[in-house]
Order: sequence, then C-alpha cells, then structure tokens
Amino acid sequence: MAPTIASGVLLAVCGGFATVVVFGLVERAFSAPALARIGLPVSTAPFCLLASAIFLLIPTQSAGAGPTSDGGVIEGFGLLGAVIATAAADVVVGIEPASTGLMTYSGVLTAMALGAVVPVASSLKSRVGWAAAGVLVSVALTAALRSDSLPTFTWPFLFSTWVVLAGAAVGRCRRRDGSGAR
Repeated sequence: MAPTIASGVLLAVCGGFATVVVFGLVERAFSAPALARIGLPVSTAPFCLLASAIFLLIPTQSAGAGPTSDGGVIEGFGLLGAVIATAAADVVVGIEPASTGLMTYSGVLTAMALGAVVPVASSLKSRVGWAAAGVLVSVALTAALRSDSLPTFTWPFLFSTWVVLAGAAVGRCRRRDGSGAR
C-alpha cells in the first residue's frame, strides 16, 4: 500500500502524541537513583526510539539520492564538532562520504551539547576536551551504525553524549572519593 498524505498526517499526529509518552518514560528512567547521578538528558531519545520503530515496522519507499554538502558556515562548538568530525570521518570512510555531512552531523550536535548546552565542566579547556572526545565517539558510532538499509537518525549523537556524561560522572565520583588521586 502506497503512503498517502492522510496516512502521513495520521502517522505524524500519532507520533507527536507518542513522543510525549516516550519522553516521560525516558525521563522517568533517567531519574532512577542509579542514573540520576549521571544527569543524562532525554535529548533526542524519543525521536530516535519512535523513528527507529516506525522505520522497522512500516515499509518505506526510497527518498531518492542522499543529501550533498552545502557551503554553510557553523559557529562556536558546532564548528569545532564539524572540523573534528570531518577529519575523523575522512580517516574512517574517506572525504567523499564525510563531505555529505551524514558522518559529521551527530558530531556537530555532540560538540554543541557537551560544549555549550550540557557543559560537563565549567572551564573552557575542559569543555573543549569533553566535546572533542564526544565527537570522536560519535564518529566511531556513526561508522559502526552505518548501513545501506537502516538509518542512524541521531543515535550516534545521543549515545556519544550519554557516554561522555557517564564518563564525566565516573570521574567526579572518583575525585570525590579520593580514588582518582595519583
């Protein structure tokens, strides 16, 4: 059965309501004592969970050729994320696939999240370090999740941000407990 405008609108409306429910469930899970100390943001988790479920459950048609690069300029931590992610993606998959932005998109989001939106530490030097680490994790996850048949959505951004925030929380606990001293 071919998708119609009505089925698209129905899916969008149902997805909008489902997003609210999924957001609440993820937020509740992250407020559990074991995860609350880490301070994980819900971020794009509802979108990733629902979009992945929809993609797996509903047959799709090809959207045509993938996106190409554009000449836009990104500022701040987004630029840092783009530079690091592009360089790392060039090493992993080559410059042509890296230039589409699909290998770097999550890296840019990760750098902006860890450097500015959910800063892991207060000093600029530390925020740049955590953001750079997150970008590298994001590129690795993007490469690992790359597939011709499954979209990655923003899973690499989400997982890399969570991994870095969890690592920072472990570091804080070790410093607080004195086990991080040398």
